[in-house]
Amino acid sequence: MSHDLMALAQQFSKEDKEILASIEENLIFQSFDSQAALALGALLVEEAVAFGEEPAIRIERLSDGAAIFQYIGNSGGERNIGFALRKMAAVRVTGFSSLYSLALLGENPQLLDLENTLPVAGAFPIKVAGEMVAILSISGLHHGNDHRLLMVALSKFLGVELPSYKGLII
Repeated sequence: MSHDLMALAQQFSKEDKEILASIEENLIFQSFDSQAALALGALLVEEAVAFGEEPAIRIERLSDGAAIFQYIGNSGGERNIGFALRKMAAVRVTGFSSLYSLALLGENPQLLDLENTLPVAGAFPIKVAGEMVAILSISGLHHGNDHRLLMVALSKFLGVELPSYKGLII
């Protein structure tokens, strides 16, 4: 799988990387706590229903590693949480979304330990005043919908319009 990810990492264009970076610059929280995690998590579950899917969703606070929101759809399981945790590990190392981390891997193959991280769409840093305070991860959707669901829910939650990304999503 790591060779496959390295090959995919090479497929991101300069424009793809610029758009992914721009998206991350637009998704900054004014504050974030357990109540915000609950509200965001509930919105993600609601939006997932609109996608016709039942993902696993986890929001982890970085100060103590506590899961401040977790949901597993009826068709999901512990395996989905395992994928979510590995996506979160990629975010923890890079400070960027798991999809953008994959794009950056193309420039720096040593960036991530691919045995312990999963740089594919579905995890996003939650930043307040430029500092990462939590990580949000989704697993179990198909055809890039992990990323799409994150973008829909985060833009609604924060009330921001995001640049349209049409590049590689895995």
